[in-house]
Amino acid sequence: MYKIELEKKYLTENEIVVNSETTCFANYRRVEKIDIDNVLIEYKSLIKLAKENDVKIAYTRRFKNSLTTYKNEYEKEITEYNNIFNEYIKLWTIKIEKGLFAPLAEDQEYNNIQKIDRELQKYNYRNSKMSMMSEINSSIIKLTESIKNNTEYSRVSKIYI
Repeated sequence: MYKIELEKKYLTENEIVVNSETTCFANYRRVEKIDIDNVLIEYKSLIKLAKENDVKIAYTRRFKNSLTTYKNEYEKEITEYNNIFNEYIKLWTIKIEKGLFAPLAEDQEYNNIQKIDRELQKYNYRNSKMSMMSEINSSIIKLTESIKNNTEYSRVSKIYI
């Protein structure tokens, strides 16, 4: 077994980057918690803005329903995610102090870190509540900006929320 030289080791409470010359072992930034109550306020503001600008509204994407129905599940999921992320940072901190050794398949500590890495990846799946709430939040922000940027030459005529 030989020690792998790490070129970049950046660990904070909210971000981790661990790279060797040829391999990226970790590259994560903690997902920020979305305040669902604020998103609901922005949703109402978007509807008001759309009506003031004579923009038709199609309620086909059911943003409000998703925000209210899945709020508790989202809160639970983001708490689980943060606990897993904290464990991930802790294990990488210990591993970097001890060193990373090849072959990695025989390194049990690294294999445990990889298990947690796969757990973190699950929260990026499209069907996760974290991903869903992030998508709704960014859509509301983009639609609001689009309506605010209406001109006589370029205008939003209908939004789907």
